[in-house]
Amino acid sequence: MVVDNASNDLTREIARRAKVTVLNEPRRGKGFAVQRGFNYALSKGVEVIAIIDADNTYEVKMFPHAIGLIKNGGYDMVTGVRVPATRKADLDSQEQRHFRFGHKAGNRMFISLSNFLLPTGIHDVLSGWRVMSKRFVASFPGDAKGLEIEAQLNSHAIS
Repeated sequence: MVVDNASNDLTREIARRAKVTVLNEPRRGKGFAVQRGFNYALSKGVEVIAIIDADNTYEVKMFPHAIGLIKNGGYDMVTGVRVPATRKADLDSQEQRHFRFGHKAGNRMFISLSNFLLPTGIHDVLSGWRVMSKRFVASFPGDAKGLEIEAQLNSHAIS
């Protein structure tokens, strides 16, 4: 399932071609999109909920392992870590690097500060790659509108 909240890329079309359910979330902001996906997954009785940002900065190959940790390991949330990767920047196949120096330095500083203030042990506190139990998502009181959704998920994980 893909939640589209007014993106201007081809995610919606690619998902539809792949026969993936596409939900529309008219309110702009990642928090609204994640909450819409959570509500849909819970309404379908899903036991494990995974989210991933559609910006091609994450690998999906570790999802099965993370799902096993949720189902059999007693975890409520597993968080992925972004790794620098080369990806297609646009349809002309020009390549660009994710995490230019400023992004890496800023991200490291934010992670350090976040873990100082809220010691979660999460290595990428802004990660858009998460696998969560139904129990965790059902008890999540989040009301995030935007990118603060990750901080709320982190806080909920240690509460």
